[in-house]
Amino acid sequence: MNVKEGNTMFIALRNNLSGHHVETCRLLGPHGIPPAHYNRLNNICGFRVGNVTTNDSGYWEIYYGDTIKYRAFIEVIVHGAPSTDQINLYWTKDKPVDVTIGPENAIYCRVKNPAGFEVYNGFRRCTITLDRVIKSQHEGLWKLDVGLPGQVLTHSYNVKVEVKDAAPKPHVSTWVSVQDMSKKTVTLSCFLASPHPIRSCKFRDPSGRILIATEGVGESRYISWQGTGVNYTAGVHQHDCNIRIMDSTVSDIGIWRCAIETEGDNYYGFLTVKGSWIRDPEIIAAITLKPTLSADRSFITSSIQDSVTMTCSIQAPIRYCYFRSRNGTLFNVAPSGPHDLATYVGAGLDAGECGIRFPSLATSDSGYWSCHVGLVDPEAKEQRARIEVAIYDVMVVSQQMRDNKLTLEAQVYNERPLEYCRFVRIDGFGFTSTNVPETISNSSNLSTGLCAISIRNPTSLEQHPWAIVARIKGQETEVTRFTDIAFPVPSPPGNGGTVQFRIPGAWIIVMSIGMCMILLASFIGPKKNREWTYARASSIRNSFMKKKVIQNANDTSNNTAVA
Repeated sequence: MNVKEGNTMFIALRNNLSGHHVETCRLLGPHGIPPAHYNRLNNICGFRVGNVTTNDSGYWEIYYGDTIKYRAFIEVIVHGAPSTDQINLYWTKDKPVDVTIGPENAIYCRVKNPAGFEVYNGFRRCTITLDRVIKSQHEGLWKLDVGLPGQVLTHSYNVKVEVKDAAPKPHVSTWVSVQDMSKKTVTLSCFLASPHPIRSCKFRDPSGRILIATEGVGESRYISWQGTGVNYTAGVHQHDCNIRIMDSTVSDIGIWRCAIETEGDNYYGFLTVKGSWIRDPEIIAAITLKPTLSADRSFITSSIQDSVTMTCSIQAPIRYCYFRSRNGTLFNVAPSGPHDLATYVGAGLDAGECGIRFPSLATSDSGYWSCHVGLVDPEAKEQRARIEVAIYDVMVVSQQMRDNKLTLEAQVYNERPLEYCRFVRIDGFGFTSTNVPETISNSSNLSTGLCAISIRNPTSLEQHPWAIVARIKGQETEVTRFTDIAFPVPSPPGNGGTVQFRIPGAWIIVMSIGMCMILLASFIGPKKNREWTYARASSIRNSFMKKKVIQNANDTSNNTAVA
């Protein structure tokens, strides 16, 4: 039994006693003695205990009987009265929030924002989740109604929320030092002063390999160590991590990145190892010592049902990042500012990573996209990387007519295996690939995502568009596509020649010669002949005009007169 401190508790046997056994019924507390304040209920072996305290927690006993004693035990847990102190929270403007507050033993909670609207209503502890904190909407007094064990009524809490502007992110200081030029010994160091305790530190070499900075551990050509301190006056945790490279090689030359993980956030810095001992100009030319943007994947394929992710990175902190589609649409992305149609992907702009994820794209979005970044360095120019995107339909269908044979086909993207195929004619007649009518040939291959049938000497009804439906293995929904009307394709001759289309060439030649002679006569002939030619041309023209006038006069549909 759970009960709240200060409430009244009722304890009784489940089954009623008869006769004088009710009079022998007694109650003992957790210490084997009767409680200080209790009353026995009428006509049953039950008791009312008032104003319980946390000292009453434990096993209580009810017993009855004269010669033979019958005992029943019950465990009672008395929960302390909830604190009425106000809860204070500090949120950062324009940042997401996902917090769990209130008593840890809460069994129900309802949360209302400062405007009085309900934002959470459910069992267990109180949870507040916001995509972005807005000062005008979220700052103020929030209300919690919490249900606790051992009580019927909920308890109210006040939560005061204060919204502050985001503090500048601490900068990671980096430096590279060369200890021994002859032995090519290089030390990489990162330093951070953060308000949060430091958890770990790691380095990423120019090829992308990760090296963990572990205190006092050496492995292969690398030696790592860390140092941690706390400035109690300023409330800042200071941390530096180092890694020493012995006998450096060409693979160590380039731009490194260090990452320091704290309890509040992750911080990044970049270091450049130049390798001044290298003299070969070809090797020096192949080494990247300046931040260069590159796409993690230059060619991306997907279907219209799947999400699409595009990412690019550079060896420097980024100020802004956006993607440009093939038709010129811009998608500005940032870790704390999701786009309406997409979300940011990556470790953060300060980590030199820019990425975007779309829930889905259309086939019309196929083409060349580009990723654009601007660096924190104000003198650096904007850089971009090109990404080729190919988006395919989930299923492509076709309907062809050749040699009086109708062929219907549907191919699923990526040749995914199918559960079944269905074909539906325009009049509603349908069948699957496993029960095809005798007049139809089935050539479907479900293992490769192909649905195909053929009909010899099809009727006019069968030449209309069909619906082809397929169900991909592992999915609950079907994919439906409609074919176009099949047009007959001319078959090549039996001897392997080519198909020739006849053009009325002779008629065109005769008409052209006649028109040329009429024009020639009108220009070089005698005046009398020219007058005759003009008259004949005018009569021909007037005859056409007369026909048109007579037709319009006989057409009553053009009569616009009204009574």
